[in-house]
Amino acid sequence: ALGGTLYQDMSEVPFPVMLHSQIAPRGDRFHAVALTEDSIPGSLFGHQLWVNSFHHQSIKELGKGLRVVAVASDGIVEAVQSDEKSFVLGIQWHPEMMLVASHEMLSLFCKFIDSCKCYRLRAEPGALNEKGGSFYYAPFAFLIFVISD
Repeated sequence: ALGGTLYQDMSEVPFPVMLHSQIAPRGDRFHAVALTEDSIPGSLFGHQLWVNSFHHQSIKELGKGLRVVAVASDGIVEAVQSDEKSFVLGIQWHPEMMLVASHEMLSLFCKFIDSCKCYRLRAEPGALNEKGGSFYYAPFAFLIFVISD
């Protein structure tokens, strides 16, 4: 829908990359990603986050309206976000699997749920915010890139 392209396999990436398909249990952390401060993940986790990794594909060219918000140390894009809508986030790691080992990723799901609640209030005719003014309408999306075997 937004365009963009992928490296269909990490072997196509024109620079050296680390292993992005961990052998360790799915809930284990595998490598660090650097987060952009003014992003959803950055606001939740700070400037760095350890994530799991189960992908053999990677973003080559960004889709329209997306920006990179997390990168692995080898330069592979690990998360993208759109600022055009209230919650559009694409991530390469699997936070749902990491919940087995730690509650660290729970804040990501809570942020999504909070965005859903706000969307519902904005979408209801006549909904008022806490100051008595009307909410504006802004659609959202939550995307988890499941680019794996």
